[in-house]
Amino acid sequence: MKRRDFVRFAATTGVLGPIGGCVKDVPSLCFASELMKPDATLVIDTHTHIFNATDLPVKNFISKVVARDHGFQEIAEVFGGLLEFIGWRAAPTVEKELEKLRMLRSCADSEMTNSLAGMRQAIYSQSVAELRTAAEQELARVGIPRARMRDRTTLSNTGEALRGIYQLPDSYEAYTQAFDEDEPFGIRRKSLTSGIAFIVEMFQYRITSAYNYLAIYNNDATTPVDLIAAALVDYDWWLSAGVGTPSSLPDQVDLMGELAIVTAGRAHMLVPFCPFRQIIANSGSSAARFDPLALVRTAVEEKGALGVKLYPPMGFAPYGNAQLDIWRDKGLPGPASNPQFGAMLDDALRQLYNYCQDKGVAVMAHSSPSNAAHRDYLALMGASFFEQLVTEFPDLNISLGHFGGTGSGDSLSLEHYMAFLAGGSNHRFADASYFANLEDAPETLKSTLLSIYRFQQGALIPRLNYGSDWKMLVAEAQSKRYLSGFRNLIQQIEAETGYNIMTEFLGGNAARMYGLRTGQARQRLNEFYRANQLDSPVWISKVDRN
Repeated sequence: MKRRDFVRFAATTGVLGPIGGCVKDVPSLCFASELMKPDATLVIDTHTHIFNATDLPVKNFISKVVARDHGFQEIAEVFGGLLEFIGWRAAPTVEKELEKLRMLRSCADSEMTNSLAGMRQAIYSQSVAELRTAAEQELARVGIPRARMRDRTTLSNTGEALRGIYQLPDSYEAYTQAFDEDEPFGIRRKSLTSGIAFIVEMFQYRITSAYNYLAIYNNDATTPVDLIAAALVDYDWWLSAGVGTPSSLPDQVDLMGELAIVTAGRAHMLVPFCPFRQIIANSGSSAARFDPLALVRTAVEEKGALGVKLYPPMGFAPYGNAQLDIWRDKGLPGPASNPQFGAMLDDALRQLYNYCQDKGVAVMAHSSPSNAAHRDYLALMGASFFEQLVTEFPDLNISLGHFGGTGSGDSLSLEHYMAFLAGGSNHRFADASYFANLEDAPETLKSTLLSIYRFQQGALIPRLNYGSDWKMLVAEAQSKRYLSGFRNLIQQIEAETGYNIMTEFLGGNAARMYGLRTGQARQRLNEFYRANQLDSPVWISKVDRN
């Protein structure tokens, strides 16, 4: 099992979190403008996640998606039993975190740092206790004597993972330092180390995840990150028959609005939209719990959302579902058995796209053939479905998340995606998030990017955005150098092609995609900052200058 395969497993279960750096080193974002470099290149990370375990149907995602995906079964076997015993009781709900965020809004610099350190340590202590209780149950299930947890004998992968949990230090600072060592806790396999980190950190507050991300990339002396787009997800109807997560999505949206304030406008959400839930809401059933399009409106018009996130591998194409018949015998609830389900999905998506096109709201859709709820859904991210979408909605800003899997070797068809991006108007984009080849095969990635940038004499230069898919990325050994690695690679490509790429790739394209320079989107953000008594972030001056 390659580390990159494990990392994919880790991130898609939603249990991966930051492992680098200490909270005491995390800067206060109450004074974010003091940390930025106004003259540096604008950097916007268009694809991140900072959710925790209460925001996701973790167990169903593991059993219904991860365990069925090729290459993931081995890792699912290692951690699956343990995860069954974890109740995630220590993970903060939105309600608990909102109390903390409102306290942090008026803090001083030293108070912010101390408060964050205390918050993180408290949750870490509770999560370690819960993990050790779960480990006791898993030890009994697999028949490993508890005494083996403290010796140095070689164990199975599961045994090694459980041993790592027993050897977790008491302090969060010691824990983060241990993960900088070659063999933390006696674990020899990086994938097992990452697995433990990924479980531990999914217990944490979202605010500490955001702070950790910004602290890591603020250390990039050349191009610190100015703005992150943090995507939420809605899997409830595809994986859990509509049963909600412990932290509801309306509550998550409220939290992300508050987090945008506390981070002084440096972390804004992408609000999720699920067409399955919209079908339920359109029927008038209270089972929907909320109207997805109404939640999108609230997030965009009141909570500072930059755009919308779609997750097609759950079971729908971005458009053109009416021509499909793939939902039978998939164990889906309610209307999925209706022969018109595909058309109903398109109707729900049409509601979203009409709103977004009218209001200048960008839509990002997962386009990599991965993390599907069923193998029949892997083809739903194909470029032909996006073509159908832009044919009806030519002025909608649409972004292909992961650029179809291009940077990890799993692309459905790079040529088709490039042709899609180059065609039509200037409203088509893609992001370079979690391009695993940056570490695993940099020369291969360089060759791929050269093909992309040379396509039709540089037609895709104004289309490709920087993105990291952070939280997924942290388990990679070189994750802290993802931004600098891409910057160096783009410099090489500029030297070979003679094209000017860097400024547009790092943030210029994203500014156009999100409408940050002029128009409705910029006006909404300006009003959001005024209403919450925030100064304009430094990134706005950079956008206006370029």
